[in-house]
Amino acid sequence: MKRFVTALSSLMGIAGLALLPGCSLIDANLVDCPEDIIVDYHLRLITNKEQEMDLKIGTDKDLPLRQALEDYLRDIFTETARDANVSFYTKPADERALNAVDLWNSNGRTYELQLPAGDYTNLVAANIEGNGVVSYSGDETSAGAHFEQNAKDVVASHKTGLYTSRAAMRILNRTQGQHFDVDLYMANDAGGVILNVDSCDFSSIRCEIEGLADSFNVLDSTYTYSAGTMVKADLVDAQPYVDKIVKTSGPSPMGLYQQHMWERWERTPVIMCGVGFSSRNMTEKFLDGLAVYWVIHLYVTLESGTVTHSTIYVGEPLPAANLKIILGWLLPDGSFTPDPPTPGPGPLPIDDNLVVGVDVELNWQPGIEFNPSL
Repeated sequence: MKRFVTALSSLMGIAGLALLPGCSLIDANLVDCPEDIIVDYHLRLITNKEQEMDLKIGTDKDLPLRQALEDYLRDIFTETARDANVSFYTKPADERALNAVDLWNSNGRTYELQLPAGDYTNLVAANIEGNGVVSYSGDETSAGAHFEQNAKDVVASHKTGLYTSRAAMRILNRTQGQHFDVDLYMANDAGGVILNVDSCDFSSIRCEIEGLADSFNVLDSTYTYSAGTMVKADLVDAQPYVDKIVKTSGPSPMGLYQQHMWERWERTPVIMCGVGFSSRNMTEKFLDGLAVYWVIHLYVTLESGTVTHSTIYVGEPLPAANLKIILGWLLPDGSFTPDPPTPGPGPLPIDDNLVVGVDVELNWQPGIEFNPSL
């Protein structure tokens, strides 16, 4: 980690800085303050992203798909905090004693600061700027500090990987200095589908993810699911990556992929990916006795103009800092299937319980859309 030692006196120009009375930064008489307190902040990315990509798109022919998805997720699964909101709150009053909004542009930062002796709660929220969908609010108190999505029926995919930390700190008197290490962890995640479209003539595809949280409470690291908001997945265009590989090395020999139907695509697969908060880790929604944690809605407009709506029920949670990719095929009528549409060796058995069921609605009309309540 690149080390920054920042005294509070250098943060005086940062918007939102507040100081407790009786602890002056410019007064040489600091008898009411302890010795300097050193706080080291570190971003910790603990994710399954590489394993998920190895499992789902890990062969040579899948390389352009992987490169496209890696580039799309570059600012999501990141170990860099561009901006950070740092606050200290008194306990038990839960009043904000200090607040600084700072630019880090690194995987952490070290602060050297002074606070009166006492018990504090320290909260940090990072990568808020540029997210486009999520705001950080309620942070006048530690109990109220939370990330919240825009209040809309459908929101855009998050554009940044959000990080938070929480730490209880007991600041002692001036007899000794103190050193705290604080880790920040990711609060959002990504999910989507990669579609083999060899059998389907379509003009457009829309994808929305249902069942993800709409806010995150920093103090207790919990999610709320009150709004029922959908996250709109983005189209991740893999064609430029396919063209680049074909231009530099030529097409991959088809004979190398006889044991795995997925890699035998002829037309560039369609990647749809959305970034949001976590799904529930417990559910009361079941389909044929199997638990459903989150749902993907696919709307495929065929060249004929008709729309097919496939509802994909996912049978395992989508936790923070995780990536979930669902592989599937589009049939000629635009419907989704997790199984190969033609006889053949088929895909290797991966994630047997991931897709627990699919509902297909041909000639879909907006007035009769079915959105199950998770």
